[in-house]
Amino acid sequence: MRRVLLLGVSAVSLTCATHAWADPAAAHRCVKGSKSHACRAARRGAGTDSSVREEIAQLRAEIADLRQQLAEQTATTTRLAAAPAPAPAPVQTSNAADTAAIATLTEQNADLQRRVAKMEKPDRLPFKGISITPGGFLEMTSIYRTHNQGADIASTFNNIPFPQSHVANTHEFRMTARQSRLSLLAEGDASKQTHLAMYGEFDFQAAGVTANSNQSNSYSPRIRNLYGTIDQKLGSGDITAHVLFGQNWSLATMNSKGITPRAEVTPPVIEAQYVPGFTFTRQPQVRVAVDFDKKWWFALSLENPQTTFTGTVPSGFPDLVTTVPAGSGFGGNGIAENAISANRYPDVIGKVAYEGKFAGRTLHIEAFGMVRDFYERLNGTNHDVRGWGAGGSIGTQIIPGVLDAQFSGTVGEGIGRYGAANLADVTFNPDGTLTPLREYMLLGGLTAHPTKMLDIYVFGGEEWEDAHWSTVNGVNYGLGNPNFNGTGCLIEGSPLPCTVQTRAVKQITAGFWQRALQGPWGRVQLGLQYSRTWRETFNVNQGGAPTATQNMGFFSIRYYPF
Repeated sequence: MRRVLLLGVSAVSLTCATHAWADPAAAHRCVKGSKSHACRAARRGAGTDSSVREEIAQLRAEIADLRQQLAEQTATTTRLAAAPAPAPAPVQTSNAADTAAIATLTEQNADLQRRVAKMEKPDRLPFKGISITPGGFLEMTSIYRTHNQGADIASTFNNIPFPQSHVANTHEFRMTARQSRLSLLAEGDASKQTHLAMYGEFDFQAAGVTANSNQSNSYSPRIRNLYGTIDQKLGSGDITAHVLFGQNWSLATMNSKGITPRAEVTPPVIEAQYVPGFTFTRQPQVRVAVDFDKKWWFALSLENPQTTFTGTVPSGFPDLVTTVPAGSGFGGNGIAENAISANRYPDVIGKVAYEGKFAGRTLHIEAFGMVRDFYERLNGTNHDVRGWGAGGSIGTQIIPGVLDAQFSGTVGEGIGRYGAANLADVTFNPDGTLTPLREYMLLGGLTAHPTKMLDIYVFGGEEWEDAHWSTVNGVNYGLGNPNFNGTGCLIEGSPLPCTVQTRAVKQITAGFWQRALQGPWGRVQLGLQYSRTWRETFNVNQGGAPTATQNMGFFSIRYYPF
């Protein structure tokens, strides 16, 4: 009898779940404007895609089979009730096949109900054959620094001031909403094998000449990411090609899964410049990736080049060209424009990634390499010098659902701008030529999830460069030259020199995110972060190797409506 009841309940529940909305014709049988549950459900069902209708048909067939079984069970029960009672015997349980059938049907019923709920409260908007998904958040952040840098939420790790400056001995408190973000994803299927998408993401961390903190706080919107993608299944569908074009995170940036956009892994900090040791840029690019059954991924990207410099620019070379004034396309109307470097080849980056499991835990491993070109005009001819970089990262679950870890490292020559500390790519030699600087980046972090509403993180990172220097005719060139002078760095108001150069930037940071409110209307979360940063310098003959430190605290309130 228990088996009969289970079969009956399953059949009735599935009948109720499907009948109310699975029949598109039912919408036409309702009176216009009717608000009955059945009519509303029928109207929703009118737009159900063919795959859902096929699934409903299959479920109806299974329901019919269950009804037949129910009838047989009922007849058997009736006969047994009319017959003389037999001797007591052990009660037989339902056979395995019936149990499996009920379990399968129950799971399908639950899935169907989830689909109905998603249709009632969609997370995307249909428009002319595509779906549109809005995103973003509103943020208000408070920032406190023990040494004033005049910085906003994106700190300049490589510019922590020494006590020689009076300003460096003052504290700094700011409030900003500039990291608030808006995004939009539009996507659709051109065919069963081809998926198209466009993604745009914007914040307000740009600033024109009219931007100010006195009255309007009228900072400008800027592009974070703006790109299109084409995903094409090949052959039987186990191999998929992915094309990306536009501005996105560099291919050198770590991913959480495969090599896919919007799956980049950034340290979960409030600080907009992230953590020293984190390898990233966001820049225009063209990328091609291929995945094999979503397990192995291979990608190649051509990305926008730009060069950062350090050291003394040699005199006596009037035709030396390493940078040019930015053209009108980068600004205009009298606005002071940033100089851009003289590059003639894109940065070329290749990456391989693997998705797997180790000891029951998810495991993401990736490695990349890059080739860069640094370009100048000198002595009537054009000169190129090559740079390179290589790195890798690992993301894994230490305790599934409780503790995650990520580690990354990068080494190369001429890779400074790819690090969060933004150290230099190249330095000048006395003869006007360029030398790429050897740099190292390391980052490690843990993120704990003690509850569903709380995330706690601890990260540490470091970037450092090797010295390359020379002194000719009393002029000091390069990076790490010991003939520079640092005697005045640690004395407030000192007239003595402080010409030291940064050797390394290190940071330890910790914080948490608490989801205070969460529901179908979105979520509100609170964040608190503390970080301590060290700016270390090369040792000089006069003044040693002074170090500048910075303590920072952040408090954030975010509302995610989508």
